[in-house]
Amino acid sequence: MSVQLPSTCLDWEPCRLCRRQHDTPRPLQIPLQCEPGEFAKKVAQYPANVASETAITRLFGPEYVPGTFILAERLTNPGFLDPGEPDFATFIKEMVLADLNLLASVDIIEEPSGQARSLASDLVLAALEAPVGNGRSLCETITNQEATDIVWRLLKVLIFGDFNEPLYTHQRQVTLGREVALRMIAIDSTSDLHALAVRSVMSGLIGTNVKETTKLVGPSQVLGKTPFPLELETDPGQQAETIIRSLSEHARSGLALDCWEWYRQEVLERPGPVKLVFCTDDYVETVFDLHFLQEQMRRKSDLQVTILPRNGRYGNDACHCDVSALIQHHLFATLHGMQDEGRLTVCKDGPVMGGINGWKLSPAAAALLARADVVVVKGARAFEMLQGLNKPTYFAFNIVRSYTESITGVDAEKAQGAFLRQAPGERRFSGFRVRGQRKIRSDKGREMMLAERTALENCPSVVQQPALCSRCAARRV
Repeated sequence: MSVQLPSTCLDWEPCRLCRRQHDTPRPLQIPLQCEPGEFAKKVAQYPANVASETAITRLFGPEYVPGTFILAERLTNPGFLDPGEPDFATFIKEMVLADLNLLASVDIIEEPSGQARSLASDLVLAALEAPVGNGRSLCETITNQEATDIVWRLLKVLIFGDFNEPLYTHQRQVTLGREVALRMIAIDSTSDLHALAVRSVMSGLIGTNVKETTKLVGPSQVLGKTPFPLELETDPGQQAETIIRSLSEHARSGLALDCWEWYRQEVLERPGPVKLVFCTDDYVETVFDLHFLQEQMRRKSDLQVTILPRNGRYGNDACHCDVSALIQHHLFATLHGMQDEGRLTVCKDGPVMGGINGWKLSPAAAALLARADVVVVKGARAFEMLQGLNKPTYFAFNIVRSYTESITGVDAEKAQGAFLRQAPGERRFSGFRVRGQRKIRSDKGREMMLAERTALENCPSVVQQPALCSRCAARRV
């Protein structure tokens, strides 16, 4: 079956608010008088417009720590890292080189010389080790989950003189993924809410083959294979039909962690108005998120939704301009009408990174979370960084990386999804640093390193109401 969509709906353009054209590749010219400590301090102070310490403490509690460990801990090569991980300097330099290769591959910069690559790597490493105040270096102030964003920001300062420079490194992937996603919804516009929830989660696996080939170094190793690859040179309509079949087959095994019944009772069947804040992640899965939200708002007429996307361009993530443009598509006409009625809003002051760090929330984003009845957060990195949020929170993500495997207790090679409830103020995992001492074998005999307490062991439906989550109960480690 082939579905024709208007070509005007399939063209993806960089949003006007964060667009700066790179008409021709620019040479990689590192300033001769470059002081790593100076731009390290600039990066450490970004963003300047953050919520007050009081507001963040109310949201997360006085002992809030985002993420699993501090980037500087890599300096000592601790036992909780994956076997074979490079030392700190090599880890950073490989990340810089991968980023430079990506910038050159999309014609933002010219192919850099070996000398330029080496100089850029050395300067970024020096900046991370430079003092930024209170007796701490830059790498002692950021989490491992922020490493990719901070390296990007340092490179932007080096190359463009501006750490806010928008870089369109995934435009081809986003353009194709958007077309495929819209065609999939047009072909199979199911209204079953649990099925839409599962598809919303699993859609995060669409095109990860392209994402990972353009980002060779990340916070942890990728173990799961891409079940729904995107092929840049293949017809989008054909790919949409293929991925629908593959996704349906993958979904038969369900989610590894599924708290849908909790969500249905807490949000959709709850008497009276419900204020939901929905934090998006990758662009392609955001298309499916909008379909999921549209059907929920159709069913519950007093459901009020605020979407919290990225504030700016971060890899293949959706920014607020992307979401606002998608809502104009005819497939989301009902959602657009709800926006006109005031039931749906899109926040422009979302995270300024490829994840969410509670200490770096804008005042507007913190206020939104404070007023929310329920929060939904997409992405594995955000799951690691938002533990302890004082709101009923549902984390939706896929388990494909080694660190995500450790904190969930779910085999990452199976590339399964999670829709996991976290009660106000609670943490769904703890003791990440002991993963080097707690090891089990997967179904295939591979060694898995687990946190002291995993999300699977902490699943609320298992601990509090097993009948609501028999799947989680059956899969406890």
